[in-house]
Amino acid sequence: MKLEQINDTFKDVELRFDVDNWEIDGVKLWPFIRVENYMLQSFRALGSNPSQTRTFYFMVRIIKSKIAHFYTLVSDIKNNFNSKGNADIVFLSDGMSFVNLEQRWYSKFFDPLASEFSLRGFTSIRFDLGHNFYNPTFTLSHFIQPQIDNIIIKLLILAKIFSPKFANEEWGDFEVFRTDIFVNKYFIKVPSKESLRKKIQKINNLKFYYITKLKRINPKLGFVVNFYGDEQMAFILACKELNITTIDIQHGVQGPLHLGYGNWNRVPKYGYPQLPNYFWVWSKFEKENIDKWSKKIGCNKAVVVGNLFSQIWKDGDSKLVVEFDKKFQNLKKYKAKYSVLITLSPHTESLMGELLNVLKKTQYDFNWFIRLHPGMVKDLNKIKAKLNGLDIHNYEISETSCLPLQTILRNVDAHITCQSSCVIEAADFGVLSIITSDYGKALYKDIIDSKKAFYINKEDDIIILLNKIINKKNFLLKDSEVFASKNKALEELISNYLI
Repeated sequence: MKLEQINDTFKDVELRFDVDNWEIDGVKLWPFIRVENYMLQSFRALGSNPSQTRTFYFMVRIIKSKIAHFYTLVSDIKNNFNSKGNADIVFLSDGMSFVNLEQRWYSKFFDPLASEFSLRGFTSIRFDLGHNFYNPTFTLSHFIQPQIDNIIIKLLILAKIFSPKFANEEWGDFEVFRTDIFVNKYFIKVPSKESLRKKIQKINNLKFYYITKLKRINPKLGFVVNFYGDEQMAFILACKELNITTIDIQHGVQGPLHLGYGNWNRVPKYGYPQLPNYFWVWSKFEKENIDKWSKKIGCNKAVVVGNLFSQIWKDGDSKLVVEFDKKFQNLKKYKAKYSVLITLSPHTESLMGELLNVLKKTQYDFNWFIRLHPGMVKDLNKIKAKLNGLDIHNYEISETSCLPLQTILRNVDAHITCQSSCVIEAADFGVLSIITSDYGKALYKDIIDSKKAFYINKEDDIIILLNKIINKKNFLLKDSEVFASKNKALEELISNYLI
């Protein structure tokens, strides 16, 4: 199923059923059902079927992470916050979006904001999810994943013994939805009432955990990336219960075909409580996409602030930028005139055939740099073995996957990908992209229409186009309009919520 068809499927369901009325203990169910099925259908559209983690392997990962967590606490005690002091702002990190700058781990989405708030006299801390435990870090952080794991383990054990029960359940036409022929044909996972009760039990337990921590810190603002994960939505629910204003920061694609952000066709009068108060987005395109549905209800406001991390790398006189430019130039194995970046994304193995053929045929025509999505770093050796098995040797992948993406975009002449959201950032730096999958073509229609990216899926045509666009780079400086919009957004938050 194509992305456009996935979108139409959800539109049909939202127009035929009262999805906004289904709730347990006041928690709306539809956002969980919608997001889970959208993600599963998106993976299938990519030709991938992500497997469920078995309990045994989950437990092994938990044990390893607890050891890593203990080591992190001891080795970076200065920046590991113990949640006993107050802070004006709390950031909930996805645990992946970090880059190593000057031997310390920098949060791409939150550390630029922490600096902005600090300059204005406000304090912040970061809660880190995930099992990476990056250290040392630039700013105060608290690794909360071990506590999250403990909650999940407890619930897994209880689920074997008890079925959760709730005093207030509103199902409306849910059973009609569950037995609907169209729904059962196109939804990958049609949940039962019992599975949704377990979901809400999990969300409530996570929410209560966050409430306990937030009461100790007493913040006024809570920021997230990827608001649509269980941990993030529970965080938003906890914040709202404590009257803490919530903001989602754009991290990648947020067009109309990403159903976390686009085309919510049926929304309660005062919005879904697990959605943030504000969406901070990179451009007018994402704002207009969210405005189409959010303006009807007067909440979930979209505000253009730009990509704050990218703005740092548009200052060519910065000592940090110059230093990283030199690092990148030293990575070139074969001193060709032009350099090309390939970005890989999870679950796209079935789409990589043409791209790898292009790389093999032209590996000595260009300097090739391959960058892995943060979620793919564990697959580095497997991917290198695959490339070497195809007799592809002129490429750099290890350092390219660690350097700031913006350093790479400053120094390459073209970008090729199946569907990575690096297309957006490449366009922001004036680097033209070649998109090789139908999935990517649908996601980035606006960028293709503006001639900042091109869709081609045949290897010979890709090579021809690559040679045409290779010297068309038009480096873009800071956008003064976006810069002003970011400052205005910050001042409004400060005056409305922090002062």
